[in-house]
Amino acid sequence: MWRMGLRTQVTWLSGLFSPQSFLTAVKQTTARRNEWALDRTENQTDVTRYWEPGQVPGLNKEGAYVTGLTMEGARWDEKIASIEESRPKDQFCKMPIILIKAVQADKIETNVYSCP
Repeated sequence: MWRMGLRTQVTWLSGLFSPQSFLTAVKQTTARRNEWALDRTENQTDVTRYWEPGQVPGLNKEGAYVTGLTMEGARWDEKIASIEESRPKDQFCKMPIILIKAVQADKIETNVYSCP
């Protein structure tokens, strides 16, 4: 779709055969548009307050909205915008829509949890 110049408003990331390729494409398109070195570009994620694709206001020029992700053994608390312990007998919890955007490596936020 991106090759033809078409983009979806929200991408179902867990439905892709190769989600890593999609994440690489986000980095490549941003790096090419801003004339950044690709090896100095990293993906950064922002958890939004949107739960359904219809709530997203439109395409994001800086990255891509993704859905279809879950957390195991934890949950996203939308009131405090943070990870919380899961509720009893609730092993998998749906995540809100996430914005994935590419940023220069030296400008990546440092006050957030860096997931391995």
